[in-house]
Amino acid sequence: MISTFAGQWDRVSGLTYTLTQFKYLRRGDLQGLVFNTAVAVTLTPEDDIVHRLSSSVDRHVDSIAKYNYALHRQLGETFNFTMQIHVTFSHGYPDSSGQFDGMLGMLQRREAQLGITSLTMSPRRLAVVDFTGPTWKFRGSLLFRHPRTTGTSYSLLKPFTSTVWLCILLSWVLMAATIHLVKWLEYRQQSDGHHSSKSAYDHSWGATVLTIFGAISEQGSEMESKWITWRIVYLVTLVQVVLLNAYYGACMVSDLLQPPPRTIRNVRDVINSKLHVGYVDSRHNREYFQEISDPTVKELYSKKMKPTRSLVPYAFPVDAAIQKLQKEPFAIHDEAIALYPIIERIFSNEEKCSLTEIELFTPKMTYAVIQKKSPYRRLLEYG
Repeated sequence: MISTFAGQWDRVSGLTYTLTQFKYLRRGDLQGLVFNTAVAVTLTPEDDIVHRLSSSVDRHVDSIAKYNYALHRQLGETFNFTMQIHVTFSHGYPDSSGQFDGMLGMLQRREAQLGITSLTMSPRRLAVVDFTGPTWKFRGSLLFRHPRTTGTSYSLLKPFTSTVWLCILLSWVLMAATIHLVKWLEYRQQSDGHHSSKSAYDHSWGATVLTIFGAISEQGSEMESKWITWRIVYLVTLVQVVLLNAYYGACMVSDLLQPPPRTIRNVRDVINSKLHVGYVDSRHNREYFQEISDPTVKELYSKKMKPTRSLVPYAFPVDAAIQKLQKEPFAIHDEAIALYPIIERIFSNEEKCSLTEIELFTPKMTYAVIQKKSPYRRLLEYG
């Protein structure tokens, strides 16, 4: 019992109430009270669980437990209490009689007063424990390496289709024939007159071909003509080549700079693809896939993830999931914060660039848990 002087009363002045501090701040000093605290972790802990939970090494491993431990440690400094940590490897699942195992079981049997690893709310859990405050938003993502487009190569002919190249070639042939015809007519007209040089009226096919190649390579031509028709055709050829080079260069640069085409953009595309799908074997993932409400995700689970008699469940340890992600057409679901640190260490730059992330579930808030009807729930909820 903590008694706090609130004021005084007498018959003359009546009530003099001097206590203005918020009640949870008044009751905040728990005088070193020790809470038996349960924490659910994924991997086998070291001998010093407190050191592991407070270590900055491998933050992606049991990140929810580590974050909530740091949060409750700050609450302990604020309200003057300490924690005696007890390790379990499960959030807690009920049996046929309604008794939970794991962290929830310890709270249900009153072996622990606090639960460090935050959980999502559900009616089954509300029946055995209380929730204090929101601490962690779980953001699960479906991560996979986008399959390469077959036959992708940077060819010099790639910016234009074969039809476009054929039309360009035919236009050059047409211009060459027109230039040759005009030059031949000019030669016939001037054959009985005087001219300065023979080359000025050269109407051979060799001279015509050299003229077209000179225009294509933007080098000009030694062939000359005084006819406006010849000059218009040759000018059109030069303008076409300038536009062709500009557009060709722009297409090549944009094609080299843009990322590979990605055809898998949502859950429906994943269902229709050849990707195998699984999830990291964690508590939150198991809960989500056991309580699917989205019809598209249900279809994905039934077609690509639901175990049958001949298949093992598509739940993998995180290391095995990362290896399958690297070497196979495989999509894995987990919280991104747990996957990317491992990917950063073992994936090449090309493999990292081929990764695609799709949100499979709406992010869900998780809450810290406390023993049912605990007198400290309001205090920790306020904290």
